[in-house]
Amino acid sequence: MITRKYTPEEALNEIRLRMVYDSSKTLNENLESVSAVGATNNPKYYKTRVEQLMEFPDNELFKLNFGTPTVNTEQAATTIYNAVAGLGTTKEPIMHVIDKAFKTLADSVAIIKTYQSPEREDETLWDALNGEWFDGGSMEKLVSKVAGQLKTWCESDAKHKKAPLCQVLTDNELQYGKY
Repeated sequence: MITRKYTPEEALNEIRLRMVYDSSKTLNENLESVSAVGATNNPKYYKTRVEQLMEFPDNELFKLNFGTPTVNTEQAATTIYNAVAGLGTTKEPIMHVIDKAFKTLADSVAIIKTYQSPEREDETLWDALNGEWFDGGSMEKLVSKVAGQLKTWCESDAKHKKAPLCQVLTDNELQYGKY
């Protein structure tokens, strides 16, 4: 008998499939429900949500009360804008803002939403950081930090878990939408 070697991720999905298998559904439907179970444990889920917020700051999913920001959001947004404006990018101010101003989810969401304004040519934070080639990985660092905050917030309270923002979506639903 040949025994297949599983990666830890494959083994976990195999166990999940066996636990929730519904014989009234097709194999593909069962596989989809298994991937949905694991979606909120996948950091990609939260990173995708943060990227959506950065691209579309007026996103309905983020019209929740995350708390009161504890930092000057306008100053943080202006510091990032000044660092990326013109030719070249000044990396240090961006990293300083990411380290010091993006402390909580309330701070992070408020800064992301504040960034898009007429004073900054209605550019989103996504546009500002995504277009910089030599920013020292600030976009990835920011997305990872805020994704971790969002995951913690979603898992911290039963009421938060019911928010549409924290609802489980499969990778395909994240990519193409839920129909």
